[in-house]
Amino acid sequence: MKKKLVACFLAVMFITFSASAQEARLVEVFSIEQEKVIKTVPSNASIQKEAANYLANITDIYRKVSPIPKEGTMVKIPLSPEVQVKNRWVDTKVNQVIVVIGKNEEPFLMIFDDKNNLHLFTFKGDVKTLLSKLKK
Repeated sequence: MKKKLVACFLAVMFITFSASAQEARLVEVFSIEQEKVIKTVPSNASIQKEAANYLANITDIYRKVSPIPKEGTMVKIPLSPEVQVKNRWVDTKVNQVIVVIGKNEEPFLMIFDDKNNLHLFTFKGDVKTLLSKLKK
């Protein structure tokens, strides 16, 4: 069941919409328990800056075998313009980042490189700031 949930979530996350210059890109908040997107918020400079800050402060690769927690949220943030991520594990441009916030776990980042390979990273940053920006 959990694998199906993750597969469905990732499929939804990768659906790209052709957006005109006037159309706002949306930040999606996905509830792991409810297995659905529970909120969409237009992306803005403040949210994008927070996501770029997380990417700039990557500390290590995420090492758990089963990365998706049983409880919590996942926040998909589209990045425009793309953000260059260069560290000892990856060197790529990222057009979206998924912040995984487990109920009783440290948050981590999911990104895809230019070859569509998944990378999971721990980072320094306070997700409370991001969550407060999404409530506005």
